[in-house]
Amino acid sequence: MRGWRVYGLVFLQSVLAARISQPGVGSVAGAGIVSICWRLFWISYQEAQRGRIKAYRCGAGRQRHCVCGQGYKGGKVTSQDVTAVMADGIGELTFASAEWVSAARTEMTRLLAETPLPNVKFTLCEVGHNAPVWMHAGDKLAWYMRLVDGALEMGAHELPESECDFKVQADHSILSNLACVVHAANPADIVAAVVARLTKLTRWKLSGKSPGDADLQVLLQRLHDAMALRTMPRFVWMSPEWVVIARRFLTSRATSDKYRADLAGVDYVFVETFFHTPEFFFPDGAAAGFWVHCSNGEVTVGSGSPPDGMPSPDALTQGWYGACLPVGRTVDAVANDSDKAAQRRYKKAAFSHVSGGLPAAAQSSPSGRDQMPRPLARVFAPMHDTMSKRTSGELPSDYAPDDAPWGEPQEFDRTSGYDTSWLRYDRVDLYGNDRQQESKSTDETAAQHGV
Repeated sequence: MRGWRVYGLVFLQSVLAARISQPGVGSVAGAGIVSICWRLFWISYQEAQRGRIKAYRCGAGRQRHCVCGQGYKGGKVTSQDVTAVMADGIGELTFASAEWVSAARTEMTRLLAETPLPNVKFTLCEVGHNAPVWMHAGDKLAWYMRLVDGALEMGAHELPESECDFKVQADHSILSNLACVVHAANPADIVAAVVARLTKLTRWKLSGKSPGDADLQVLLQRLHDAMALRTMPRFVWMSPEWVVIARRFLTSRATSDKYRADLAGVDYVFVETFFHTPEFFFPDGAAAGFWVHCSNGEVTVGSGSPPDGMPSPDALTQGWYGACLPVGRTVDAVANDSDKAAQRRYKKAAFSHVSGGLPAAAQSSPSGRDQMPRPLARVFAPMHDTMSKRTSGELPSDYAPDDAPWGEPQEFDRTSGYDTSWLRYDRVDLYGNDRQQESKSTDETAAQHGV
């Protein structure tokens, strides 16, 4: 149902109706525009392509940062704008997985019971390339929905174009993030800006045309918003959006009845900071990372480097972004023996690397209190695997040369058939802006921090 909320139901219908081809989107022909919403989404896409939609500010025109995720300045869409129109929570189903399709089938069956479509015949298929390696499901995940005179059939595999009325193909991580956007309950202009930004990040392959039945369009939109509540996003590791999801995860556990009482009186500062960041992900030259401050049981999570005035870290990890990325997104619970052996080989090669006297990774305890208190450790326990499942699969070296030991893709980190061409980071940055020379060397930033 994802492509419908992306390009379909609110956006794609306009593309089809306008009979227009945009870079990275494809060319298709379709039916007329159904409502003013279609026009709004198409206009937003055109404006974003021309660079006119630059940013939506939070609140009274201010860009927030810290606990909500660090927004980038300079006219770039901020992370708050993206996550603000996504469903609350962190999702629990991988887009287009068998479990996701099962849940979508249940929801669509319910919707069809409310609004039968006895005369509709339509087949939709969506394909997400570069599927998460931890699922051991191959290079792509796909799903389809077939309606024949009111009878519903849904499955978790790809259909050939010859069997589809409409087929959408794009990068799985971008489809996942678009699948999390809730349209009905959010301001249309901000939703349009977010969709336009995310849409620019992937190559699209479209075939066929959108459904002409208005009732089906409405049901698909309702299906999309219902599944948005359950779909896991997949963000770039340590990006502001990624940190927002980490914040939701940690704070929901810390405030739960299971852990809240035990955290009372706990004071601890946890910091992870990564330098030598790719300029197309962190265009302001800032270090990547996040920090967690537990103060008398109150947990605060922020993006980037800790703010001035925070106590010295009790646990501090510093490292090269590219070196730490592959092991930062492993899902240990499902790793097989081959994965574990490959991880050990990689760590030995990457973490022994030294450049200019600086190691690829280092851990320390500036406060001298390196042992995390047990109540807080219990809150943190499932975080690594939880966040890894919600992390996308690109490498900085896919779009910029890197001859370091971590420049080559690792077998435990992504599938052998991973196709870098489905993402467009060679042309745009994470915020949908055309790539430019970075204004500040992250190597310089790293040196300032002794890494």
